[in-house]
Amino acid sequence: MRRDPLTTPPRLPRPAADLVGRTYYIPPDLVQYERAGFVVRLTEVREDISLWYGGVWVWIEGVQLDAQGDALAWVQALIHVDALGETTRLDGGV
Repeated sequence: MRRDPLTTPPRLPRPAADLVGRTYYIPPDLVQYERAGFVVRLTEVREDISLWYGGVWVWIEGVQLDAQGDALAWVQALIHVDALGETTRLDGGV
């Protein structure tokens, strides 16, 4: 018996193209496979490979930033869509 793949797109708070270029703090409880939260400037929202997570998790790619906004490393992460609700200001506000 052939089983079709799940195809539930992530329920993003706004279109993926509008998320790219924004900076977000991803708290540790909203990211898979990581122990610490991080700040990221999104370069891509991978809706194409996020269809397997029931619409509540999405793969992102971006640049991890330090507290001053300087680039630390390229990052790819599976995050809960709730982490994309508000952008982050690096001065501690949202």
